[in-house]
Amino acid sequence: MEINLTPGETLRIERTRRGMNIPAVAALLGCSTKYASMIERDMCPTVGLKIAFTIEREFGIPAESWIKAAA
Repeated sequence: MEINLTPGETLRIERTRRGMNIPAVAALLGCSTKYASMIERDMCPTVGLKIAFTIEREFGIPAESWIKAAA
């Protein structure tokens, strides 16, 4: 059985697995807490390349998934 998670759901799982909170993710991504929360809830129509690649580097979630989600 395959479970399809959105990029935001995957980020939330990785964040909680690492014991991080939203403000820590925001600091890591260089964005506001509100924006980091919106990213995690899949409420951002676009995620910039810098943030997408930072998420990939720090959490192992492919930047491609953020770019596709925005398309």
